[in-house]
Amino acid sequence: MRERPLKKRDKSQVFLVFVIVLISLVIVGVTLADLARILKTRGEIRKVKINIGKLEREAEELRREVEWLSTHPGDLEPFAKDELEVQRPGERVVVVVKKK
Repeated sequence: MRERPLKKRDKSQVFLVFVIVLISLVIVGVTLADLARILKTRGEIRKVKINIGKLEREAEELRREVEWLSTHPGDLEPFAKDELEVQRPGERVVVVVKKK
């Protein structure tokens, strides 16, 4: 069986189909890459929002602490010693470690 040679018109149609398929593959590839970036960005945004929530709660706790200390100045020295490990000049600090 003898194959008939492609006519010029047939060759141009095959080339056109090839170009269309190639362009479609490029578009799909770019779209998938963009989708992957979008999904990664959404994950990062979710993590940042969680972190923002934690920081807002921490900031609120610190605001309450500052308000408490400003209205109860007598508690400032024990707070400074316990939380900030501050000591007065000439004082000796003794740390007691409890055994478990």
